[in-house]
Amino acid sequence: MTGGIRPTDVDRGFSMIQPITLSAGARLIPERRQGSPSFAISIWFPFGSRNEAPAARGFVHFIEHMLFKGTDRHDAYSLWRAIERTGGYANGFTDRDGVCIFSCVPSPEWKLAVDLTAEAAFSSIFSPAEFEREKQVILS
Repeated sequence: MTGGIRPTDVDRGFSMIQPITLSAGARLIPERRQGSPSFAISIWFPFGSRNEAPAARGFVHFIEHMLFKGTDRHDAYSLWRAIERTGGYANGFTDRDGVCIFSCVPSPEWKLAVDLTAEAAFSSIFSPAEFEREKQVILS
């Protein structure tokens, strides 16, 4: 598993709100809501627009977009289509304090959500073609 996040880490602390520090240093804070029909995972990176130099405005937002462009195992379409096939969704956002990517799926699909969201967060590839394509989206 990428980024040190494994479904067993979520399962281990899933019965109460209790932070778990993973081997890569990331913190996982699972919360179980008995009877909930859905499972959500969000992965936060502690840098946002406030960390950008004036000449680099928008760069953090650009990086957030690039996290959705694929990995070594999945192209962008198949990565997020797997989440959507469950009836779930994935998205991301950038604010002043951080970047967040997240997914929400029916509860029985929680391992898929952990796996694919972590893969996007920690194993995204920034191909030159996607980099240029996304740059044009941001600039237009």
